[in-house]
Amino acid sequence: MYLVSLAGGLVTAVPVAIVASLAAAVGAAAALLYRLAPKQLLRAKATELLDAEPGRVVESMKKILSAPKSTFVFELESGEESDWDILDAVWDLPELERTILAVRFGGRMTLAETGDSFGISRERVRQLEGRAITGLRESVKAAQDKRRQAAVGEG
Repeated sequence: MYLVSLAGGLVTAVPVAIVASLAAAVGAAAALLYRLAPKQLLRAKATELLDAEPGRVVESMKKILSAPKSTFVFELESGEESDWDILDAVWDLPELERTILAVRFGGRMTLAETGDSFGISRERVRQLEGRAITGLRESVKAAQDKRRQAAVGEG
């Protein structure tokens, strides 16, 4: 079966199977674009939050890192150096984990909203968030221990 067109006085015959294949390819490309767009927007939002309002994320992370019910509690130093340690540790995380922390604690998105944007379950978001917080704790503790050792070595 052919699709016939009379465009500009020319008769064109194209097999229907080719037209259907092209339509399917365009549909698949549009679906892929639709799935990728929220992820890119969320990553951009996370970067914007960390650049424009780093204090929001840092304050939330301070509360989490010093929470008494936490499994990995340590004495979080006070002051600007501690804030920089936290912010540096956030930026050192893998992009997905950094984005999740930024939008969850800086942008106040729910687990479900974050999961929907990435096309993953809210449980997977919770797992990635937990892994990111653990990595953040370890990085901040290592930075603070290093600074303490340097201070002892100087004194």
